[in-house]
Amino acid sequence: MSTPPRTPRPRRTPPHRGRHRRQTRPRFVPWAKLAVGLLIQLVLTLLRA
Repeated sequence: MSTPPRTPRPRRTPPHRGRHRRQTRPRFVPWAKLAVGLLIQLVLTLLRA
C-alpha cells in the first residue's frame, strides 16, 4: 500500500473560441412581435369580456 489511490481528475474542457458565438440578447427576434401582438389581443379580449 505504498502507492496512494488514484483519483481521476475531472477533465475541464476549454471554451471554444470563435467557433460558436452565443448571443445572450439577439437584436431582432422574428417571433417577438408576433408574440407581443397575440398577448395584446388576449389582454384586449379579456378587458372587453
